[in-house]
Amino acid sequence: MANIFISIGLERDKPQYPEIDRLIARDNLRTIAAYAMEQNHSLIARAHPAVTALLQALMGDDNPRLVIVPEEAAAETIADDHKPGIVFYIAGHDDVERDFTILTQRAGIRHVPLPGSGGTAEMLDSRIGPDEQARLDGGRVQDIFGFDRIARMIGPPPVRPRHGPEPL
Repeated sequence: MANIFISIGLERDKPQYPEIDRLIARDNLRTIAAYAMEQNHSLIARAHPAVTALLQALMGDDNPRLVIVPEEAAAETIADDHKPGIVFYIAGHDDVERDFTILTQRAGIRHVPLPGSGGTAEMLDSRIGPDEQARLDGGRVQDIFGFDRIARMIGPPPVRPRHGPEPL
């Protein structure tokens, strides 16, 4: 079991991202939550109306493995209090870059920018270097939405519910 921090920078009331970036960020959150639930990991995220509501809908609002910290929580405090083993960087601006700068100074944390979500995550992907990118992507040429990175970092795929009757 690991603690997973989601550093996401979606500013309130600012239509700063193209709609496709919002959809990718939403699907990144869904994918991270599904893998985390399947593998019994804990998710840590800063309070945000849309992000908190989505994660609570996916994981249950009283799930002890979903930790919502105050919006202004510093990366140092999150690292000290929750000891994340993996940090996913989604979209964002200065706040996501600040998290990356601070958390890359901590040993034992795997850093996973999700470049398809736009914003700072796109820029961070170029700062991790080609060797780290190859390790995150497993030799794939390009993981444009970040879904393969999520799968490689968290574990085996989640069990998907079957629809309809069992085959004979």
